[in-house]
Amino acid sequence: MKPGLIAALAVPLAVPLIATAAPPRTGAMLIVPVMPARQAEMIDWIARADADLLGTGPVRGSLIVTGNRDAIMRETWSHGAIVLAARPVGCTGRNGWND
Repeated sequence: MKPGLIAALAVPLAVPLIATAAPPRTGAMLIVPVMPARQAEMIDWIARADADLLGTGPVRGSLIVTGNRDAIMRETWSHGAIVLAARPVGCTGRNGWND
């Protein structure tokens, strides 16, 4: 296959995937460490971002939090983590956070 054709096929497929993984402005988010981190340190900088801890995520070392995306993103970038949208079904297997 030609590289141009691969890109033409990949971009339309990637956009919906990226859009569904993008964290909301406020609400539940999944913080996934890219570099090894102690959870106690993660909880410390999550608290500095004024976020609330909901629990552990489905990925090893990940945490589910609620809060303001911009404040959380500032902390995660400086601590080697990424922020994704946290969906109850994907994180807990339940339909809602309170189920």
